[in-house]
Amino acid sequence: MPADSAARARGVEAALGLAFLTGLAALALDLLLLDFVRRGVEFAAGLQLAAILYLLAHVAGALAIAVGVGDPLRRLLLLAGWFLFATAVFPSLGLLGPLGALPAGAIGLAAGVLSWRAGLPRPGGRLPILLLLALLAAGLLGLAGYQHQEGQTHFFLPEFARLGILHKDPLGFLSLAAQIRDGILPGAALDGIQLVPYHFGIHYFFVGLAELTGARTAEAFVAGQHLVSIPLLLFYAALATAELLRLRPAPAPLAVPLAAGLVLALPSMVWLVGYYSESSTVSTPLLFLFLPLVAAWRPEAGRGSWPALGGVVLVALCAAVLKVSAAVLLLPLAGYLALRLLLAPARAVGAFVALGLLALLLAAAAWPSLTGTPFRLDFSRDPGFGSVAKQAWWALGLVAAAALAQLLRRRTEGGRAGGETGALAPLWLLLLWIAPLGTIAIGNLQNVVNGSYLFNDVVLAVGPVAALELAILAERALGALAGRSPRRLPAARAGLAVLLFGLFLLTLECSRLVPSIAFARIDALAGRICARVEGACPADGGLLPQSLSSATERAIAGSEGGRLAQAAEALVAEGAQAFFVPPSAGDVWDFLLHQKERPIENLMFLPAMTGRPMLLGLPPAPRGVPLAMVHGGILGDYDDRDRSRAIDDAGLCRQAQRRGVAVVGVIDGLTPSPRTRLLRCGSDGPAGTAATQG
Repeated sequence: MPADSAARARGVEAALGLAFLTGLAALALDLLLLDFVRRGVEFAAGLQLAAILYLLAHVAGALAIAVGVGDPLRRLLLLAGWFLFATAVFPSLGLLGPLGALPAGAIGLAAGVLSWRAGLPRPGGRLPILLLLALLAAGLLGLAGYQHQEGQTHFFLPEFARLGILHKDPLGFLSLAAQIRDGILPGAALDGIQLVPYHFGIHYFFVGLAELTGARTAEAFVAGQHLVSIPLLLFYAALATAELLRLRPAPAPLAVPLAAGLVLALPSMVWLVGYYSESSTVSTPLLFLFLPLVAAWRPEAGRGSWPALGGVVLVALCAAVLKVSAAVLLLPLAGYLALRLLLAPARAVGAFVALGLLALLLAAAAWPSLTGTPFRLDFSRDPGFGSVAKQAWWALGLVAAAALAQLLRRRTEGGRAGGETGALAPLWLLLLWIAPLGTIAIGNLQNVVNGSYLFNDVVLAVGPVAALELAILAERALGALAGRSPRRLPAARAGLAVLLFGLFLLTLECSRLVPSIAFARIDALAGRICARVEGACPADGGLLPQSLSSATERAIAGSEGGRLAQAAEALVAEGAQAFFVPPSAGDVWDFLLHQKERPIENLMFLPAMTGRPMLLGLPPAPRGVPLAMVHGGILGDYDDRDRSRAIDDAGLCRQAQRRGVAVVGVIDGLTPSPRTRLLRCGSDGPAGTAATQG
């Protein structure tokens, strides 16, 4: 028995060490990719250093808790609390500017000291380390190449934004962050600031990072996503796997590498939003931590269960600040844990399902009288519902596969029920009840397409659970193959690792993360800049992706977007609180609406560049852009009265006063040079106007 306990302790230490290595390796690989892809284009070194130090401090604090706290429930709640606290450090301290570096550094140093005193865990043998590094390298390389396709958060976000070729979502997020940075309560900005129900926590994080280092907001998005958020997602996936392993008295040295591989590979088959939506990337670690938390929930132990439940509910509520859909998943899980304090497991599940049905019936009865619209259950004819159904079926198949792996593992144990991880319980609850009900709620409140986020989270959550079950099965199969000759076991493990890596590469080649063409995709990513402005790129780089150069920044500054951004920034420097672009400014509207298939993609350009809203910022009616394209979400809720139209200064001042704006920057044209003027509005109308450029 002592030997078994020692072996189990070594296995847990190795898993924690591999989790630590996962965070560091993901950081190092993404840093190399960032500098490789952006070579030739200046990127703030101080920003990169701040992101690196933050990640090291965050991981060190998590490891100090994971190693130093013995009680599983207390440990997991502390880990969730540390994650939320650390995510709030930059928003709270970064907004102090460079002075915020002192307390932030003190917190990071304290986390490092505590981790060192707790004892950094060793990752174990070389084989799991090599497999982990190989999986991360191939996956992150494929992810870097995928940035060309999805067009959202990528290595060239600052350049794409100023050129006007960025997807509307990140451009809208830049607008929110720019407003926060200017001390404005963020919201939709096409006609004054219109508050929208949205999760702004991640934008505060990026703003804090930018303020701390003095970098541009768009650069903080790139560094924050690739040097902080994505490495943390992979780290917490590995850490959750290690925590699940601590609840199982079975060796599984390949569990952590396999978890990292699955968390990269599974969503790549359907939807990779977890890696390019900042809010999804940042909120996913909490979902990972809830897997071992539910598995460790033992109300029969009777040690502080109700206070612990309060902590669980608080964490779930705080998740809404990072991602509303995360709270939609986690709060019902907290409710299930509350039922487990009162009922046996089977009865708790039955009561949970019954309460969900009751909530659905009450919503159906009360919704029409509260909103004046019928309560909907059928969304099959809604645009985009097919993507939700695809996510749901994919999640169902993956959870079923994880359940099959658990069943096979239990069979190898002789059908014994003891020692269950319990991790499948939250997966089934998420998939079969919480996610569908959440999708119905989202469909009635907003847009059913956003229900895809719920099922995508289920897909991500499968990774740690399936990895553990498969690793245990693989270890037992290897033991059986090795027979009584221990010498065969290392060779068998090496063969299995090669097989797993081969299967991983094959999966990526059939998915959206294709390592074999990643360099070509990166080349195309830079090529979009080269094609947009003359003189932005030097000669072709040959076998390597083409590099940009110091001429790129000058070329972008002289482009339409660069000149418009400079003109807007000059107006802000002179006091402009909002912008108005009249219909007569045809060249400006041509630029704002230049993406013909989806002309609204660049509509938030001026708010994103300056943090100042538009006035009457919807496209003029003759442009033929339907209002349905500029409705909902962070774009706000507008009508025809908010379109740009011919209006005199008195009328414009009345509109400005309704929006709480005293100084309007009017942009009358871009060519041959920007023509702008500043309109000051008093209580009785225009108080003065002055041309600023031209």
